[in-house]
Amino acid sequence: MKKTVSILLISIFILSACQQAPSEVRERASGYGTNDNISEVEMEYISPSDLSGEIDEVLKTKTENLVLPASNKYNIKNVYSGTIKMKKGETNKSDLYAEMFGVRDCKWVDCSIDNQNGNSDYMSESNNEYINVEGNGFCAYYDSIANQEDVTDEYDCITNPDSFVGKDEVITIGGQQARMSELLNFVQNQLDDKYRKLESDFEHKVYRICEKKLPNKSSMLTFMIERTIEGMPLNNLDRDYCEDDEGNQRMNTTFALMEVDMYKTNKISMFTNMTGGFEINHLQRIDRIISPQTAVRLVEKELSGYKKVEIREIRPMYDMKIVYEDKEKNKKSEDRPLKTHKEGRKIELIPVYCFMIPKKQKENDKMEGNENGYIKVNMISGDIMTKLEGIRYFGE
Repeated sequence: MKKTVSILLISIFILSACQQAPSEVRERASGYGTNDNISEVEMEYISPSDLSGEIDEVLKTKTENLVLPASNKYNIKNVYSGTIKMKKGETNKSDLYAEMFGVRDCKWVDCSIDNQNGNSDYMSESNNEYINVEGNGFCAYYDSIANQEDVTDEYDCITNPDSFVGKDEVITIGGQQARMSELLNFVQNQLDDKYRKLESDFEHKVYRICEKKLPNKSSMLTFMIERTIEGMPLNNLDRDYCEDDEGNQRMNTTFALMEVDMYKTNKISMFTNMTGGFEINHLQRIDRIISPQTAVRLVEKELSGYKKVEIREIRPMYDMKIVYEDKEKNKKSEDRPLKTHKEGRKIELIPVYCFMIPKKQKENDKMEGNENGYIKVNMISGDIMTKLEGIRYFGE
C-alpha cells in the first residue's frame, strides 16, 4: 500500500474556562477516558513546532503539587495522527536480519505452525548463535555469551546518554576498558547503518543505557532504543489492557521498545525489537496541540488529592492503540487469544504528553527500569489515561 502523509488542518479556537475541546477533536481520543477536569482548565493551544521550547518554559514554572524535571531532551519538528502497521513478509529477508549481527549461512527452520500471532516464523541456531525472524518484522538474536552469563541485580541507568558530556565513564567490559561514549557510538552506528535499512520509516535512538555488574566484576551494558518520527518517540513504556463486552482481557495499546546487550566491545550479544517491525500506513500532520502548560494544569487537577509528586520526565510521545477488525471484536472467548501483533496489523498513533512518576523516590536514585507510574494527556483532546498503582504520595 502506498504510504501517504497529508496535512490535517484542525481549526481550534481558544476556549473559555467553562468550555470543552471541539467535539470533532475529542472524537479522536478513542481509548481515553473522559477528563472532567477539562471544563475547569483554560485550554491553550500551540503549534507543534514550538513544542520543545514550550516544554523548556514549563519546566521553569512552579506548581502547587508537582515537582517538575529540570530538563527536556526532545527536539520535535512535527506531530501527526494516523496509523502505522506491522511489517509483512519479513521472513523473506531473514538473511538480511542475520547479516546485522555478522551471521551468515543460516540454516533456517520454519516454525510458523507454532506462532501465536499466525505469522511466518523462521529460526536458526548454529555456532552458538541463535536468531529468530517473524513475518511481522520481529527479530531476536543472542550469542553464546548472552545465553550463558549470569547478571547480578545491581545496575545503574543513564537516561538521555547523548548529554553525558563531562560524565563519560570508563568501564571494564569483556576484559577491556572502554568509554561509555565509544560503546554508545558503536550501537548507534549499527542502528543507523544496518537496522535503518530494514525499518526505514523511523529513526532509532538510544535513550537509556543500563550498566549491570557480572560476577567477574566486569560489566555488561543494556541499550534501550526508541523509534521516533521527526523527533517524537513511539510509546516505549508498556502495554495496556482493557475488557471487551464479554469481560475478556484484550490488549488495548502496544509499545515499540528495542533493546541491545553488549558483553564486550564492538560486538552485539543480544538484540530484540520486542513486538516486531513497523511501517507508516497513513499519517496526517496536526497544526494545533494543547500546550504543555495546559497539560500540566490538567495533571495538577488529576493529582489534586496527592501531596508533592515528583515528575521524572514529561515525555511527548505517540501512544499506540491496536486497531481490531470487526470480526475480531466479535470473537467468542473460546476463539481467543487474538493475534494482536499479526502481520499487517494496523496501529493508531495518538499523540500524548506522558508524565512519568517514579514509584520509588530516593536521593540520587538511578534505578529507572519500569518502576514508574504515569499520566498521559491526549495532545488533541486533553483526555487522560492514568497508571498510578503503587505511587505512595497520597495526601493525608
